[in-house]
Amino acid sequence: MVVFVPSLKKRAVGIYEYKDRNRTCPFVWRQTIKGKKYNMAFDTLDKAKAAKESKLAQIRKYGTTVLEFSESDHAEFRAAQELLPEDVSVLDAARWYVARNRHTSDKSLKDCIQMFVKFQESRNNSDRYVTEVKSIMNRLLESLGKSQIGEITRSDVLDTLISLGEVLSVRTILNLRSTWSHFFRYLVDLEELQESPMEKITMNHLPKPNGGSRKNPLELEEVRQIMALAEEDFPELAYWLALQFFVGIRSAEANRFQHEWVQPNLGRILIPGWFYENGEVTAGTKTRDDWMIDKVPENFWSWHSKYGKKRGKVEAPANNPAWNTRVRKPILNAGILDHWPHNAKRDSFCTYHLSAFRNSQATALILKHTNVTTLWKSYMGTLRSEEEGRAYFAIYPGAE
Repeated sequence: MVVFVPSLKKRAVGIYEYKDRNRTCPFVWRQTIKGKKYNMAFDTLDKAKAAKESKLAQIRKYGTTVLEFSESDHAEFRAAQELLPEDVSVLDAARWYVARNRHTSDKSLKDCIQMFVKFQESRNNSDRYVTEVKSIMNRLLESLGKSQIGEITRSDVLDTLISLGEVLSVRTILNLRSTWSHFFRYLVDLEELQESPMEKITMNHLPKPNGGSRKNPLELEEVRQIMALAEEDFPELAYWLALQFFVGIRSAEANRFQHEWVQPNLGRILIPGWFYENGEVTAGTKTRDDWMIDKVPENFWSWHSKYGKKRGKVEAPANNPAWNTRVRKPILNAGILDHWPHNAKRDSFCTYHLSAFRNSQATALILKHTNVTTLWKSYMGTLRSEEEGRAYFAIYPGAE
């Protein structure tokens, strides 16, 4: 029997239907069977009846489980009630105790980061992704490396993000926050932590950016000297540098660049979104779609003629230690620079290309930007004279 009622305030046993037509599940089964209460909603009467019969059949077959307390348990409970103030429940007291006696891991942050990196590698992530994870986690290690993982607080992480926000772009800070969140949730799943210190840290807690991110183009003469030094001391990397200084290829993409992607007969460079490397599918571009550059500066073709007529992968310093040893230190030791600015190669290309050709849309097209907003916000402050810009793209190998 189905009873139609306007509300379910009455606690009678049975299946009821609301008269309210706006309810998506109007049929409600409410019943108490051997001390256990059932209160379930269904969209049809047949489903409500079937659920009731199914539950009754399980009870007839398996019976019910009743939690029984010993007299000593009841005695402890009553003693706790007498000791606590009237406005504090035993449950609140238990929560308070657990919060102050939680298990804290004695592992170091460094050990936990190594575990996290190995976990990412075990999931068959690309080498590029794992390298990015290592770089991002090193930022955390540099700031909080002496801490045990259980000692790191929300304030520690937030202070680190705020301090890094003064020198890194907003997008980079977002990447840090995202990867660190994955890291701490991974430790929570392993029960190394009770809760993540990243909880409730949003961009609202971090400083707002002022205009575009900070750009670091090199001076014209510095680029000349760097390319001359490369030809003399490490010519095997001259082509890798030319791809970045004169075409605007990102460092990560230059590190996996293939000679076949340059097509001088068509006057273009075509970087595929995906390609096969050592029998595995690998991302070619950051956005995972094809990137064609058909307005290649003339001086690059000279660098290609001298250093690029090869096959396979362009030789590159594949990691930071190799970069420091093979490129950065020789440049600093030669007195060309006193330090190597962040993203200097691509920033130099953007600045001098805008300066030489005064066409933000053409520059944005080469860089694979969807609009010119980034260029206007970030590089107008570094703009040089047109003469200096054209001189930058007149840097040729050797005595040319």
